[in-house]
Amino acid sequence: MPPRPERILFAVRLERKTEVLIEDSFLTIVGTTRPAMGYHISVLGPAIIAHQDAFDQGIQRASVLLKDYLPLYTVLNTIGAFKDGDISTPYLGVADPSPYIALHNDLLEIFAEAVTPESEQFRAWTIDQYMPHVTLGLGLSESEMREFAQRTQSIKLNVGFIASTLSLLRQRQGSVWENELELPLQSETGES
Repeated sequence: MPPRPERILFAVRLERKTEVLIEDSFLTIVGTTRPAMGYHISVLGPAIIAHQDAFDQGIQRASVLLKDYLPLYTVLNTIGAFKDGDISTPYLGVADPSPYIALHNDLLEIFAEAVTPESEQFRAWTIDQYMPHVTLGLGLSESEMREFAQRTQSIKLNVGFIASTLSLLRQRQGSVWENELELPLQSETGES
């Protein structure tokens, strides 16, 4: 079997106080997990680097692009789930996904020749049907999802935070996700 290629992910990582609110609300529910890299909102990826030179040039272009982006005022206020056959992935939805979708589309354009999705399913999830969210668990069975839905039906969330940095995470073969680079968004005063 050939070695697994390196994976990259551009994500907004949640500040610790926001993570604590999520942990306190959900971690006692069956199937709910906290990712090793921490709770985050994926903006582009996970993907595989197809052309390293194009990827490196894309990083430079993205750094310039992000200087024009104001911080993303984010509110997590819905609970939902993606379904793939008999398996579900519960998530927290973003109240106004449009700033994330705009950033996703800009990054997609910049990195179009540099990265490729891992599979057609990942293409569907991370490109064709991109929806910003915070994943709460992976691979819940139908019975686990029923319990999750029952236990969360009374939870009313309105968790707000300001995303001022986009993180580039990298997963090398056989390792965990590592934070490689922080790309600042423009500050409210126009400074980055």
